[in-house]
Amino acid sequence: MSKSRNEYKSVYGKDFNSDYSDSGKKKNPNKVSTIFGIILSILQLVTSVFLMIKLVTINILTMPLTIGLGVVLGIFFLITIIFATRGTILRRIGKILSIIVIIICLLGTYFVAPLTKIIDTKGAAVSEDPFVVYVSASDTFGELTDSNSNGRSDTNILAIVNPKTNTVALISTPRDYYVEIQAGKNIAANSYDKLTHCGLYGSGEPAEPTSPSEWGWGQEVTWKPGYQVLMNTLSNLYGIQINGKTLTTDSPEYHYLRLNFTGFSELIDELGGITVNVEEGFSTYTYANYTDKDMQTNKSKRKKYTFTKGKMKMDGATALTYARERHSFASGDVQRNKNQISVIKAMTDKMLSVSTLTNYNKIINAIGSSFTTDMDLGSLANLQLKKQLSAGYNGWNIVSYSVSGLNDGYKQCTWNGQNLSVLSIDETSVANASSIIEKVLGGEDYETVQAYVDSLNADKK
Repeated sequence: MSKSRNEYKSVYGKDFNSDYSDSGKKKNPNKVSTIFGIILSILQLVTSVFLMIKLVTINILTMPLTIGLGVVLGIFFLITIIFATRGTILRRIGKILSIIVIIICLLGTYFVAPLTKIIDTKGAAVSEDPFVVYVSASDTFGELTDSNSNGRSDTNILAIVNPKTNTVALISTPRDYYVEIQAGKNIAANSYDKLTHCGLYGSGEPAEPTSPSEWGWGQEVTWKPGYQVLMNTLSNLYGIQINGKTLTTDSPEYHYLRLNFTGFSELIDELGGITVNVEEGFSTYTYANYTDKDMQTNKSKRKKYTFTKGKMKMDGATALTYARERHSFASGDVQRNKNQISVIKAMTDKMLSVSTLTNYNKIINAIGSSFTTDMDLGSLANLQLKKQLSAGYNGWNIVSYSVSGLNDGYKQCTWNGQNLSVLSIDETSVANASSIIEKVLGGEDYETVQAYVDSLNADKK
């Protein structure tokens, strides 16, 4: 004979089956508790849907992962709804599940939401095939948009990325390199200028229809914004080919990412500073902010910076000064190129570190208005997620090479017709860079590429 509820209480001092009355009949669930459980389930549904909308909007997950996550969240919702109308134990389990899922969805939304500020799903998607990214630092301050993108490019780096070998080659080109401008029919053939001036030509297309015969120098024309001239000029310089075709800005494997001085400095500050390996010590004053006329004319208002050889911790302003200085070196722009590569590598190391996750939102806010790109960063994040989940992934392997130039006096520049100090192309150095690019795009492993770069750098000394 089974014991009654009261007998259980008298023997054990506990109510083990509170869902049943003394007569053995099942009680109705507590209405207040049931309503509270349903409310939690609805909140769970709302936060789940909101998270899914954010993920779909920025395209950060693959379609199978997105569908899978949606199915899992849907199953949890159904479970908590069913549990809300069952016995005490199940109601409690349902409430706990709802609270856990709500917290997870809120945290997920918190981390994903800032990406909507910088991820443009209309941008060009990247895949696991090799691609190239032109990385530039514009010599401007304040907000950077596509509409005001035309400007001198202080940093010109090609990132050659091969996801299949997890190898990235950073190729840095001196801003004063005297190069043939590649801008299509709107620029006269055999037009030469400093590489940094190529950024002023934007897309290479005049705002109003005109031909080269109607203007003398580039500054006489208003150019449509863009990065085509810079990117095509660098591609032409190194003869970059993917799948047997010369790389142009029309190629789906060629992208750009551009920061200005404000974004560069603020990004480093939000990273908590970076540690840079200073190759050659020097002292200099910070450059004037172009928006501060008093600072431009009054050097005493500029801060003096001293850089010592070896590893040195730098904040944003210090790193910007370090990356821009060239007058302190005998090799000028060549040494500056090396310094810029060192800064980029230090930034990459810091951004891929676990500690960066704690500053995630601040970092996105810092660069949100000071950088622009044509890439769908959702697909880039998706690529990195796949890498993280793949077997044998130990991070990206980065090699770097700075192209050198020949001091060749003054030459006429197409932008303004003036004879300016330039660096002539070092054919050997450019050929070496082209070989590095071919090796990375061709799928040679990191150890082979690094050994080749080491041999080239050893020959320079």
